[in-house]
Amino acid sequence: MSQNSLLCNQPSLSNFADGIQPFRNGAIQLRSAQNWQWPLHSGKAFGWIGRVLVFLCGLACPVIYMTGVIRWLQKRQVQQTKIKRMNQSSH
Repeated sequence: MSQNSLLCNQPSLSNFADGIQPFRNGAIQLRSAQNWQWPLHSGKAFGWIGRVLVFLCGLACPVIYMTGVIRWLQKRQVQQTKIKRMNQSSH
């Protein structure tokens, strides 16, 4: 298989424009998800901007997780401080 044939088989943005094609009976069929799924998930569909967006979306989950843990630790510390103050004031 030559390199040119490999390049021709890869989906491009022009493939996305005609991804929905009407049938004789009026039903709409989506082309195979394989034609657009990999370029969207890899960031190749929209060039370097797409790659940056995919990267940032990939970072979103760990960032949200870490900020949640940090907030939980902060609230836990405040509650423990309140409990200590209440115990000290009752003695």
